[in-house]
Amino acid sequence: MKKFISILSLAAIVASALLVSCAQKKEPTLVPAFPYNKTATYVQNEDSGEWAWSWASADGWTAAKDSGFGTTTTNHFGPTVLEYRIDPNAAWTAEVVGQGKEYVEMGQGFDFDVEKLTWGSTAAGDRGKNSLYFRVLKTPESYEEAVNVEVALTMVGETMVIATLVLEPALW
Repeated sequence: MKKFISILSLAAIVASALLVSCAQKKEPTLVPAFPYNKTATYVQNEDSGEWAWSWASADGWTAAKDSGFGTTTTNHFGPTVLEYRIDPNAAWTAEVVGQGKEYVEMGQGFDFDVEKLTWGSTAAGDRGKNSLYFRVLKTPESYEEAVNVEVALTMVGETMVIATLVLEPALW
């Protein structure tokens, strides 16, 4: 009887091993981690007439955050080019949405010369730290309303707005 139980136990172990070896491995589903929608405003200074970007401190980039608008000390392109840092967890594509393409273009690249960046309405990259740059093509006239330009990010088949750029009308 003891021999029979030993053989039965061995058969059960072999059967379990065969079942486990036949099981298909399941790849985990990647859940994209999008930054929350941040807002920056492009406004003309009343005194000097110069244009510059501004944003709430909560929307600014810090070393502790994974995304946000660059600070004036890190933006080497000056006050008219807006830097937006992102740290996506998957391959991504960003796009200036709809009518916003008339007003803003997006730049991407690794150069300290603004003209050497690749400019257009879309940008793409791999997961990890990246910077996007925005420059204004035109602003609303003084008699027009402010324009809201949305920037959408697509990862793993999902799309979400990650930035709203508000272009205030010219003062004069």
